[in-house]
Amino acid sequence: MANLIKYVRNKNGHPRGVLVAISKNCIGFSLCSKRDKFNKEAGKKIALIRAHSEKAQDRMSVPASIYKEYLDMVDRSVRYFK
Repeated sequence: MANLIKYVRNKNGHPRGVLVAISKNCIGFSLCSKRDKFNKEAGKKIALIRAHSEKAQDRMSVPASIYKEYLDMVDRSVRYFK
């Protein structure tokens, strides 16, 4: 089964982060600074590393700016990985 991937965009529609789900409730994220340009490949690698880490289920480490998207991805992962 493939991983779930969702790109987080700013209000102008430019990508600034990524969420990756590898199993139920096991989600990693990567978020770039507002001043930087987002690199999709590097972002996916970082998000995958975080998803595999033990802290992946620590929702307190998710930045507030993407918390809603993170919770949406949690719901999506529960439905997708049955």
